[in-house]
Amino acid sequence: DDANADAEQLTIDSAAGVRTVRLFGKPAHVVQNGSILTGDTLQFARETGQVSVLGPGSFDAIQEVGEPTTQPTTLATTLTPASGPATRPATRPVHIAWQTGMNADAGANFIDCLGKVSASSIDLDGTVNTATAGRAHVTLAMRPTTRESGEGATPQIGAFGDRQIQTIVLNENARVVSVLNDPKGALVKGSQLNGDTIEYDPSTRRLLVPGKGWLGMEDHTPAPPAAEGQAQDVGRMRGETGITWTRRLSYDPAGLLARMDGDVRVSHRDEGAGARSFTLNAEQMVAELLPEDTAAPARPGEAPRARIKRLQAIDNVVIRSDKLWVEAPRLEYDPATSIATLISTPQKRVRILDSTPGARNGLELSNTDRATLDTRTLRLTARNLNGGMRR
Repeated sequence: DDANADAEQLTIDSAAGVRTVRLFGKPAHVVQNGSILTGDTLQFARETGQVSVLGPGSFDAIQEVGEPTTQPTTLATTLTPASGPATRPATRPVHIAWQTGMNADAGANFIDCLGKVSASSIDLDGTVNTATAGRAHVTLAMRPTTRESGEGATPQIGAFGDRQIQTIVLNENARVVSVLNDPKGALVKGSQLNGDTIEYDPSTRRLLVPGKGWLGMEDHTPAPPAAEGQAQDVGRMRGETGITWTRRLSYDPAGLLARMDGDVRVSHRDEGAGARSFTLNAEQMVAELLPEDTAAPARPGEAPRARIKRLQAIDNVVIRSDKLWVEAPRLEYDPATSIATLISTPQKRVRILDSTPGARNGLELSNTDRATLDTRTLRLTARNLNGGMRR
């Protein structure tokens, strides 16, 4: 079956027409079509396609992500220049490990991993992604290059050598960390996502957190010079950002959309001396995204890395800094101009509150039907004010 096994002991049992193969080792391995299953006790039911690993183990697979292409200039190639264009591989390695055990069904195309589960992969730009959880459910699909075997085909002993990971669902204190370092080991950019459940599609990068969660991000990439009359590096928030929500986060880079629901709270601090900091709260935030490099789009099977094209904050919007406190029903942010527009409704106006410490803190200074905020300077401009402002 084009599979290789390495073990200290092999047993074969037969009952009710099902043969069960058990491999014992320290550890035992089964290798097939680039996939490797590892554990001290491996068990295969050939006729049913069921596989289990008793105790700690791991599964290494090759993820198909498209055809090889010539790689355009990116952050990674800029930091580590080469004499000529690099070639982007058509595959990406994925590693999954567990401590308690694994059960899988090749016919139903799933793998269940239990006990301190971890998974890791490396993106084309060198970003290292690591996921951890109490348990994980992995769904599989046939490789694009694999010929359909037809109904009733006998599963191979390796069981999953002709399949690739389709989705990963992490449960119980799920965490996903992504880190990109420069050649000297310094952090260029990174993120950490926490949630009770995290659902992820490695091929499309679609991600869902169906509940409360937290996202922390750091971006220390050097800012390129802006073209005359344009904002610098549109859609990027360099520095440190933290986001929490209570109901849901969804991220679809191929569809160029991200959304957070439920008491969304954002805190941000810029890079460098004199860095600004602010908080933004709302019941819902929706970000329309744009590809990171529209001149060199991602190859087939790889979703583009995205930046914010437009951000909307909806219901109970609050912006605060040490010199600013504004509340509004709605906010729309345009990164191309760095301007946030605060919009009223017939039922609720934009309110400007006293942000200075002391007895007046939080008292309304004025209200308006519309205001704009320059996020580079945190300067607020309002029209049709009701009530006097002291500053």
